[in-house]
Amino acid sequence: VWSGVTEPGLDEPIEPALLAMLAAVARQNPRVYTLGPSPAENVVADVTSSGLWVETARSRERSTGAQLVPPRMLNLAWDTLRARGRLSNREMLEELRIHRSSFVCAVLARLPGVTVEPGRSIVLRIRAREAEA
Repeated sequence: VWSGVTEPGLDEPIEPALLAMLAAVARQNPRVYTLGPSPAENVVADVTSSGLWVETARSRERSTGAQLVPPRMLNLAWDTLRARGRLSNREMLEELRIHRSSFVCAVLARLPGVTVEPGRSIVLRIRAREAEA
């Protein structure tokens, strides 16, 4: 059972194609705002195959520095979105157990072919062409 604690060297790497897209997103604009009615700023401090290092208002207040979003969360969300064609924040939290779901939703929403459904719930969709890539 995953405890929520990951050591960088013990996790799977980010899938290479996903890593390239995430790096491009961070280069274009490292500020990633969560989706929904109260957007919160996340700043991608570093992108490595071992995960994304992300600063939040809380980490700045506490002077804890950037926190790791492990590859497992990113790979699982990306693979599930591509397989199903859609993925909600609720599914990430409750079914996939992705505890940084708000950030993961927000960063995936910036990838090519991914859109956010209108409405109160946060639901991502991906065009079939990108899902097959």
